[in-house]
Amino acid sequence: MRVPISIFWILAPIFVAVGVYLLWYSRRSRRLVQEFARARSLRYRPNDDGQLAAALDAALSLEQPGLVRSFGQIRDIVSDKDSVILFRTVELLDLSPYGSSTTPHHSRVAVTYDVAQGHDLFALVSPDLHCQSMLGSESGATAKVVAILQGVLKERPPRCPLSVTLKRGRGLIYLEPRVTGSVRPKDLEYLIATARSLRAAFA
Repeated sequence: MRVPISIFWILAPIFVAVGVYLLWYSRRSRRLVQEFARARSLRYRPNDDGQLAAALDAALSLEQPGLVRSFGQIRDIVSDKDSVILFRTVELLDLSPYGSSTTPHHSRVAVTYDVAQGHDLFALVSPDLHCQSMLGSESGATAKVVAILQGVLKERPPRCPLSVTLKRGRGLIYLEPRVTGSVRPKDLEYLIATARSLRAAFA
């Protein structure tokens, strides 16, 4: 079906604007992470060799039929001597078992870390520390795990919703600001510090 010329001239600038914004966002985020690593003398790698993506997919994939979670385009990886690793990624997340999500791809600045085996949580924590399971009744989280999580975050509440995952010996956190690309330098500090606290709490 041919698109009327009038509609084309309306849509074309929108697509161009979105493309320019995504390019700007990617470059800004890379520079933000690079400067963060340099200022703290942390190790920086521009790209993943495939190992981190494989580890995340193996630990954090969802068993429920129809649900999808995986990580790709991992880059700008920052690490220290401990197991806490900050990175940028595109997360494929579809929590709709009866149809595909309209926006399954999400750009993230995330931190992963080791935890003890046996913990099972995938939740979104609000600034007032309300913990909402992302899997509803399918969640394997216990009241004890949620209480420990809220106890840790009480000392350092997130400025916006914080995604927290504990699964198969791995933890993952990232902020979900209302506007994509609004991650700030102090958010990277927050993610690293919070990941270290959660790693200790769930060791």
